[in-house]
Amino acid sequence: MPKHFWAEAAKWACYVLNRCMSRSLDEKVPEEFWKGSKPSVEKFKVFGCIGHVHIPAQLRTKLDARSHKCVFLGISQESKAYRLYDPSSKKVVISRDVKFDEDATWDWSKENQKVEEFIIEDDEKAQGRHLKNFEDEARSPARGNSQTQSTENVPNSLVLATTGNLQDQSVPITQLEPSTRTDRPPAWMDDYCTDQDPLFEDEADFAMYSAMDDPMTYEEACKD
Repeated sequence: MPKHFWAEAAKWACYVLNRCMSRSLDEKVPEEFWKGSKPSVEKFKVFGCIGHVHIPAQLRTKLDARSHKCVFLGISQESKAYRLYDPSSKKVVISRDVKFDEDATWDWSKENQKVEEFIIEDDEKAQGRHLKNFEDEARSPARGNSQTQSTENVPNSLVLATTGNLQDQSVPITQLEPSTRTDRPPAWMDDYCTDQDPLFEDEADFAMYSAMDDPMTYEEACKD
């Protein structure tokens, strides 16, 4: 165990000594003199051993692990649950559902290992670096001489033959003729009457709702 756990170790040692027999108390337990009842030693575990803490179903998915590996530190003062240390998250966990492996210990040497650093370049910097390398390669004389030599070694007859084949392989363009098909309405519209003007029907319906005895002048309206 690292040295910064010395307070936890001293606390657990006091917890165990207060529940062990003492010669000064006539082979009795100090906790018994204090509370009047014999304490239980069922939760005595080896300090620093491995404890597998159960993860509830509400805090995990179907493919996640059902337990988490922690280090035993002692008993919680607020409850009768165990007090453990999680090295991965560096937090203290309090839980009752724990299975212990008192013969196993945590490998603290991994905590001192340094993580290798790696640099991630921005997109603009990476593009600028690749563009600069491309320009340097294009300006190099060795590459330019090799390109000129490769083109000079090709005979003229072969160049003419390839250009002629490309011209012969051109695909002719065909013009599409306009369609002679006549548009016809669907069969389910044959029994529909679509010749009448819908505006005339709306005006007739509006006239049916209008009143025939409305006053036409101010005097007629005052009489009513």
